[in-house]
Amino acid sequence: ATITDMVVQVEHSIIKITLVTLVLIAIILMVIYRSWVVTGFVLGVIGIALAAARGTVSFLGDHGVFSVSTFTGSFLTAVVLGATTDYAIFLISRYHEQRRRGVEPEEAARVASSRVSSVIIGSAGTVVLANACLVLAHVGLFRTTGPAIAVSVTLALGISLTLTPPRRPRIATSGGEIGRAS
Repeated sequence: ATITDMVVQVEHSIIKITLVTLVLIAIILMVIYRSWVVTGFVLGVIGIALAAARGTVSFLGDHGVFSVSTFTGSFLTAVVLGATTDYAIFLISRYHEQRRRGVEPEEAARVASSRVSSVIIGSAGTVVLANACLVLAHVGLFRTTGPAIAVSVTLALGISLTLTPPRRPRIATSGGEIGRAS
């Protein structure tokens, strides 16, 4: 009964903490970008990354790939929220830098992605490797959260690099060629 109560309380705490954190992230994004569209977009990417991370870790835990504990979800949530926000801010800020220099939107997105992606990948790689090594820890808390965070950051990285870089949509023209949307 005590363990069940603890699990319920941890889940309720995660929900409250996640909501408060998302509100704070939204405020920070509004201060930085002064745009509801950018803020909403980044929060959407964060939501996708968080859902993918939690779902994947649950699947892997259920199938015995690694163990998870009652604390795995809370640590995973905090790290994914922070990492995905960080990656989005890097990418969007570099895009805006290029636009302020007069670079066309498509080229600005390409330049921003190419300049920042390697930094983001290096940063994420460090976090992934450090947390993956925790599988060797003797303390159960570390052993159960490390691999889950490594998987989660890998997913957050992939989602951030594929969804966040601003691009102009391409549409098919009547001649069958791919062109830029107006």
